[in-house]
Amino acid sequence: MERMAALYSSEEALSRLNAATLEMPPQAQREVRELYQQFAQYNQALTAAFPSSSHEEVTLEEARRQLQTLRDLRAQYFGTAKAQTMFGLEESMQQQLLEDAANAVATPNISQSKAIEHAQEKLAREMLGGVGGSSQGP
Repeated sequence: MERMAALYSSEEALSRLNAATLEMPPQAQREVRELYQQFAQYNQALTAAFPSSSHEEVTLEEARRQLQTLRDLRAQYFGTAKAQTMFGLEESMQQQLLEDAANAVATPNISQSKAIEHAQEKLAREMLGGVGGSSQGP
C-alpha cells in the first residue's frame, strides 16, 4: 500500500489494485480497496502531523512524542489490531532504540548523537545475531 500511494495517483493506484485483485473474492477486493483508502487518509494525516522534515537534531523526548503520534494515528486510521499487525514490529524496534539511546545518553560524556549511534548498533547486533536480551553496554 505504501508503494502504491507513493508511486501513483489515487485513481491509478485503485486501478492497479483492482487489476491485481480480479481473481480474489469480492469481499477480499473490497478489503484491499478499503485498506488503500485507509492508508491514503493515514498518509494525509501524517503530512499534517509532521508538515516538514527539519534538519535540526530532534531530542529523544521529541522522538518519543513523534512515535506516540504515529501510534495514535495508526490506531485511528487502521484500528488497534490492524495497526499492531502492520506496524507493531517497527514500533517495537523504534521504542527499543529510544530506550537504549536514553540509557546511553545517561552515560557521562556521551552526546545524544553518539548515544543514538550506539543504540542503532545494539539493535543491529540483536537483529542479526538473534541476541534478544543481551546487554553489551552502549
